[in-house]
Amino acid sequence: MLWHVIQRVKRARMVDRVVVATSTAPADDAIENMCQENGVPCYRGSENDVLDRFYHAALAEKPAKVVRITADCPLIDPEVIDRVVRRFERGDLDYASNAMVRSYPDGLDTEVFSFSVLERAWHEANKASEREHVTPTCVRKNSGRPMSRTIRRPCTSIIAGRWMRWRIWNSFGPCTRLFAIGRRLE
Repeated sequence: MLWHVIQRVKRARMVDRVVVATSTAPADDAIENMCQENGVPCYRGSENDVLDRFYHAALAEKPAKVVRITADCPLIDPEVIDRVVRRFERGDLDYASNAMVRSYPDGLDTEVFSFSVLERAWHEANKASEREHVTPTCVRKNSGRPMSRTIRRPCTSIIAGRWMRWRIWNSFGPCTRLFAIGRRLE
C-alpha cells in the first residue's frame, strides 16, 4: 500500500520530493527496504515521538514547506494535493488542510505547513500527548498568522471511511494505474 501512496504523491505537480518517515521498530524494516529498492529517501526515528521523527525527516531536506500525507491513504489524489499546496502558497497562511473540517472523503487528507511552524512545535511540545502526533501541535503552536482549517471541495457528496477506501481499492485488483479519485468515483 505504501508504494501506491508514494507513486500517487510523486504525481502531484506541487511536490518536489517524497520522503518516508517511519519508526526504528524492527517491524518497519520492510518499509525501509521498500524505500531503498525504489530510490525513496527514508528517515527512521522514534516509534512514540512521531513529532520528533517527522521533524528530523523534514530537517534533513531543509524545506520551506512540508506536505504531510499519511501512509494509509492509497487513494490520495495528486490533484487534491496540488490544490491544498496552491492554497498554502498564496502566502497568507502557516497551515492549510482539507482534513480539519471534513470536506473531502477520508483518505484524501492533505496538510501543508511551513517548516518554521513544524520546528516551533518540535521545540515547544513538552508533553508525550503533544509529541505522539504531528499537526495538532503545529496548529496550536502557530505564529499568530491565520491558519486555514479546510480547503473545501466543490461537491461534498462522497463520504468514504476506511472500509470504503479498501472496498474501492480492492475493486481494482492488482491495478497500478494512477487515476484521479474524483474522476474514478463519478
